[in-house]
Amino acid sequence: MTDRFENFRSIAAADPEVQKRFEEGAAALAEQARRLLDISIDPADLIQIDALRLAAVVGDEVDNDRALVELQRLDEVKGLIEERERAEKIKMGDEDEVAKLNKLPRHLRMARARDLGINDLAPKSEHGSVADPATLYQQAMKLRPADRIAFMRKHGLA
Repeated sequence: MTDRFENFRSIAAADPEVQKRFEEGAAALAEQARRLLDISIDPADLIQIDALRLAAVVGDEVDNDRALVELQRLDEVKGLIEERERAEKIKMGDEDEVAKLNKLPRHLRMARARDLGINDLAPKSEHGSVADPATLYQQAMKLRPADRIAFMRKHGLA
């Protein structure tokens, strides 16, 4: 960490009130980030937020708007927000994002999809009537067991 963080840590260690104000402000900011930005961040990592450190030392209330702007500029938070947006694009069927994901080897693609919270990447066929699933089941029963499972997954039946 940089020298200014070490200086703040020494100030906070010397004055329990500063430490208490920082911890309370960090917890509140982490909760606000979880609620507004839908990201989870460790309050200890928020030492990088200038507005939070300043409010703790001076004894003023934290400027939440400024703190959130600073939080969104952190590389770690940018990455979390980008990952969430990418997952949303993939879930919405963005062809470019799905194509990028499909270029990965199968084991990495599945792990990546799990990390993004995507349960199923396979496109499902749309069925027009109730008879379609029954017809598909009949077709599937004519296949070998392994092919039957793949066929049923492909058509959204398994």
